[in-house]
Amino acid sequence: MNINKNRHLMERLINKIDESKIDVKKLKKKFLGKRISVKDKKGETWIGNATYIGVNPTHRKLQITIGRTPIWPVDVKSIKLQSKPSGKFRKFAKKESVTDLTFTQYQEKQTKLDKITHELGVLLNSFPKDSMGMVKPTPEFKKIKKEFDTLFKELQNLNKKYVKLYKKEIQNARLEKRQSRKK
Repeated sequence: MNINKNRHLMERLINKIDESKIDVKKLKKKFLGKRISVKDKKGETWIGNATYIGVNPTHRKLQITIGRTPIWPVDVKSIKLQSKPSGKFRKFAKKESVTDLTFTQYQEKQTKLDKITHELGVLLNSFPKDSMGMVKPTPEFKKIKKEFDTLFKELQNLNKKYVKLYKKEIQNARLEKRQSRKK
């Protein structure tokens, strides 16, 4: 509802603007930093984030910079707000996991994944290498490598989330481990 109201106000503002009397301050206030579409005098449509709106000092015409591309002269009546892109170009919100792990569950899962990735790493290193140190990508090697990569990525994601969440507990566990070695 608020977006429609803003869009209506902007359309009224644009309709009032005359090429000779451009109120740059109002244009900046309404469009700067927002996703807009604008037509230049050649009729080409430009869509993007408005980073600058003002008078070009060289040409004395209204200039709108979209991203890093300056556009002038601009058809003032063609300036419109654009919605965010949809489809594969939109940004996805991060999915929060439904079940958060307790510290002991995190430790168990982390040690399990660490053990499996270590074993797969040893297995991958056992494949014969040529004179350049490269492994011939056989189907068996590819299968093991793919499994290693997925498990390693899962371990990275697990650590990325829970190392921050259980910072104090991890520090205490390390301290206890060190103290037990000293005895």
